[in-house]
Amino acid sequence: VERKREKVVLRLQQEVTQEELYKLAANLLEGNKISVVSKDNILYFQTLDPKIKGNRAVGIGRLTQDVPNASGDIVQLIP
Repeated sequence: VERKREKVVLRLQQEVTQEELYKLAANLLEGNKISVVSKDNILYFQTLDPKIKGNRAVGIGRLTQDVPNASGDIVQLIP
């Protein structure tokens, strides 16, 4: 994500709740091929690369139950 150079702007015409703002921002980023995952009050951003066939399962945390039960590639983030 840090290598992306395109700018994305979210302009709001009216007040929104924190939850609405999060959803709007996540949808805007998804439209720009960036996914947002939240766990334990930490936001993780990942580029959605259409060149990669199939999705990688992403696990966040150090516990056994944090590892995704998936076949194929798994990316494990341990904060």
